[in-house]
Amino acid sequence: MKPQFQHEATTSFALWLDNYFVKKGEAFSNLSGELFYKEDFRLPSYPEDPAGYITYSSEYKQWVYNSDIDNAEIPDGVYIDSGDGSKFVQRGQNGLIIDYDNGRILLSGAYYQETYDSLKVEADFAVKDVNVYLASETEETLILENKYNTNSRSIPD
Repeated sequence: MKPQFQHEATTSFALWLDNYFVKKGEAFSNLSGELFYKEDFRLPSYPEDPAGYITYSSEYKQWVYNSDIDNAEIPDGVYIDSGDGSKFVQRGQNGLIIDYDNGRILLSGAYYQETYDSLKVEADFAVKDVNVYLASETEETLILENKYNTNSRSIPD
């Protein structure tokens, strides 16, 4: 399907607005802390799938990922302690993927087989104070009808 002008314009405006808030409004906070193991049933997960992913999430979504934002702590890796001392792992090494929109990292199960659910993972990151989302629902639906839908990632097991 060929994207229409409306799709491109809406997406471009949302990205511009997001960048404007973060860059001009300095609407972000630099944080550091531990990431917590959380299964994501939308992904092929380890150990059920040996080629699957292990997810560690922060308590915040929407990490800043635009490198032209002054003073923002853009994560390019995380500190992983698997029991033999903490080491810094860069994005792209040892199967590390950083999911900035969801505030989490994905680790390849092939690299962290034995200790996948007991790793100590820490990161330095910047969190957006204002989040911009594109939605196809009306404001009334989002605010009134979906008022009590909870995010399963924010509720402890």
